[in-house]
Amino acid sequence: GQGSSHGDPLGAYLEREVRPRLGSSGEDLLIASSIFDELDIGRAEAMGATDARSWFAELRTAGGPAVWAPDGSGMRLHPAVRPALFLWPKYPWP
Repeated sequence: GQGSSHGDPLGAYLEREVRPRLGSSGEDLLIASSIFDELDIGRAEAMGATDARSWFAELRTAGGPAVWAPDGSGMRLHPAVRPALFLWPKYPWP
């Protein structure tokens, strides 16, 4: 929600800039991907991405803070993103 990132610039950026540019499935995958250090096409598809390469491109275009594989086949989220995603109300784990 709007107040969940108060005092957290990265969380505020994710909510203000990245989250609105992702569809519901893209948001779900971003949240789920936060449990991994690195995410490749195989892992993303195992999590439910029907077209992982397109999802990576969508996240990259949305400004997702990550290090991207040059060929678009994977990513590594910025280390500070993972705890910021835990604050999102939609996050599935307590």
